[in-house]
Amino acid sequence: MHGQTTINVTIYHCDYFGHVNNSVYLDFMQQAISERLPIELHAYLSPKRCRVDYIKPILFGERIIVHCWITEAASFFQIMNQEDQVAVKARIEWVFHPELASKVKELDNGTSVEMDVKKLKNNKDETKGKPFFLPVYVASRDLTTGGFCTTAAFMRWSEIGFESAAQKSGWSAGRNLSLNWISYAISQDLEVFVTPKWDDVIVIKSYLHDAKKIRGVWRHDFIQRDTNELLAINYVGGAFLNLQGQVTEPPTGLLDDCFQGERA
Repeated sequence: MHGQTTINVTIYHCDYFGHVNNSVYLDFMQQAISERLPIELHAYLSPKRCRVDYIKPILFGERIIVHCWITEAASFFQIMNQEDQVAVKARIEWVFHPELASKVKELDNGTSVEMDVKKLKNNKDETKGKPFFLPVYVASRDLTTGGFCTTAAFMRWSEIGFESAAQKSGWSAGRNLSLNWISYAISQDLEVFVTPKWDDVIVIKSYLHDAKKIRGVWRHDFIQRDTNELLAINYVGGAFLNLQGQVTEPPTGLLDDCFQGERA
């Protein structure tokens, strides 16, 4: 089943840099799904895996199109900028539910998925860095009508986990900007084992998983504080850029400080 949703990008969709925030793209995808499926089926949309590739930034004021393909087990997305270029590709796999699968079959309009998204995969490489810790509370805005945590919430938490870790290591956003350097997210690979619940306290355990000269990967483990249960893992890949958008190496000492983890 395929459909498309047109969205006018407002200032409220954008972050400090004036382009759509990475978590907001996932909100756009949720909107596209909501326009394809009856509201009662949203109670069954529990994400299991999510892969997103951020290809081109979308800016304030653009009119964009979100293509959405829905199958019995997954949804696929392609977001086009106003120049009709692919800006984002994504795939979300859902926990199987028979009512959802039955309704998708009934609504199927015979269209096939005509896009290529990188395969979801467990990252088998050993994490090189030591952890940073940040508690967050699960709020109602983080959940669907079925009580399942949204993929956008995990991306928001990953972002604040990264920013908290950077600040604790001595590399705050303000310092990095003064040095003409940023890390720009280019992918996320999320796996959900157990959905968080409303009022849960989650500890985000963030590691600099790996880094090369011009790219790095952060790993964020989401752990239920009271039970110590691992709820989800998100690997977020980033490119190192200056404020002019050119690829550049990070400031001297930044990676070493981030690999060291949280200090006592």
